[in-house]
Amino acid sequence: MSKTLATLILILACMLTLIPGSSYSLDNFGMLFEIEGDVKVTDSTGKTSGLSRSKDLLRPIVEGDRIEVAKGKAIVVSAKKNKGYEFTSNSTGQVKGDKMLTIKGQINIKDGLHAPRESSPGTMGALVLRKDKSLCLGTLSPLNTAVIELAPELRWKNSCQGPKNVAIIVFDKEEVVYASKTDKDNLKIPNNILKYGNIYRWIVKSNRLEAGGRFNIPEENEVNAIQKKLLSSRLNKDDTSQRLSLVFYLLAKNFMELAKDEITMLRNDFPDNEYFKNILVDWTNGDSH
Repeated sequence: MSKTLATLILILACMLTLIPGSSYSLDNFGMLFEIEGDVKVTDSTGKTSGLSRSKDLLRPIVEGDRIEVAKGKAIVVSAKKNKGYEFTSNSTGQVKGDKMLTIKGQINIKDGLHAPRESSPGTMGALVLRKDKSLCLGTLSPLNTAVIELAPELRWKNSCQGPKNVAIIVFDKEEVVYASKTDKDNLKIPNNILKYGNIYRWIVKSNRLEAGGRFNIPEENEVNAIQKKLLSSRLNKDDTSQRLSLVFYLLAKNFMELAKDEITMLRNDFPDNEYFKNILVDWTNGDSH
């Protein structure tokens, strides 16, 4: 893990401890990824709270928490095991160390669900892009992210006075692989130029200023896997556990801009959820709102 990413994760972990009603840390057992019906959590002090799907998705689950489902279901995802615990009606479980103990009823295992993990370089979307708004020229997208397109669209802002003509240059290491000029604020890279498995740097240059960005295209098999996950999420929009899992998977794989799109949809679907507003940082403007 790079020093920069490690620092960003540490900053975000510290920020999470300041969220009202949240005790989330990367050492917690996991998070709630689904809540349906009559679900309660009793903490280690004996305090019981009824849970709401609209407000309590992503609520941290910690040592000693006891989850009770009278009718409906709940899914708790382990932060360390990529494993979900699905509580059915009339079931109870309790966190003991790194295990979910079945106290009553049936708790099913759901493999392949992703929660924030300390070992994941993109964990929790810790990358906060704070743009220098004092400059009239700046890159917008793709910016420090992985992409799945071999012909991505480059976007930038250009509020500088005078002619809008800019030069666009794309580098593979030090080699220029594409260059063009335009008076617009976007440009799609033609097909058959970029390749899977490469990291690219691009700059936009006016007469007086220049701005730059970086993106990578993973290997083809990883891109195909991401595309399948995105399609599955679209076809199963009501499966919130899969949608949340996808967000953390994308962040861990550095697909920051794809993750941002998923986060925006979740925020729109759950406007009352404070965990979405605070934990899933809106890094497009450097704010959490």
